[in-house]
Amino acid sequence: MALIISLFYGLATIISNLSLQYRRILDTGLSARWFALPVVAWVVVIFYAIFQNGLLLLALAVVELVLLVINLAGTDRFSHKR
Repeated sequence: MALIISLFYGLATIISNLSLQYRRILDTGLSARWFALPVVAWVVVIFYAIFQNGLLLLALAVVELVLLVINLAGTDRFSHKR
């Protein structure tokens, strides 16, 4: 039951989560091309659910770690305007 509720919650909030991630990437001074990372993360999650491959899990961990660093960085941290 918890898995079904979690699935519905994830699907209901995917648009808002991606828009917040996009805003955070721009706030840190990175270009909009970095927004490909959250999209790649979702694709890797889908492929991992299908294939159950350990290499896909490692790739997801790396992508999520990079996104964590971006989310924790200060405003204009990666900006070239310093």
